[in-house]
Amino acid sequence: MTVRLLWDQRALYMAWRAEDVDIWSLSDRNDDNLWRGDVVELFIKPSATQRRYYEFVIAPNGALYDARYTSRGAGGKTRFKGWNAGARIATHIEGTDGNGLDRDTRTTGEMAIPWTAFAEAGRPTDGSVWRFGVFRIDFSHAWEKELQLSSVPGALENGFHSYEYYRPMRFQGLEP
Repeated sequence: MTVRLLWDQRALYMAWRAEDVDIWSLSDRNDDNLWRGDVVELFIKPSATQRRYYEFVIAPNGALYDARYTSRGAGGKTRFKGWNAGARIATHIEGTDGNGLDRDTRTTGEMAIPWTAFAEAGRPTDGSVWRFGVFRIDFSHAWEKELQLSSVPGALENGFHSYEYYRPMRFQGLEP
């Protein structure tokens, strides 16, 4: 999987490309348990001193699960999923031919998260450092085991919510 993160005055942007020969989505409803199908996940932790962090789960069909957690273990996926980041999503599945045959090769997508989603943290300034994790869940008949997980950072003690291990994301290059 390849992921790119960019920013401007309005939003944080993520683009991704994931090779996949068996793409499927569990649901097309936002805030459903999308991670039971193929997804790309982005976790953002704006502050090293605050516990608040954010989760964005995107299915290949464009469905979005977004949550704002006050801290890890403070209520889980049902308590905080009612929050809406106002993110815009565009996804594309490559490989379906003109005759309706399903010959998946990859899924690509883009997401724009407005800075208002991070109201408690505020919009970063040039030189700010936030932390992030990017994860992929891939269910496929092509694997020896049907589930493949990949992530940046690597394997985590507390799963994807292990924000202590997220990588730094330095905001640079934007003039006020």
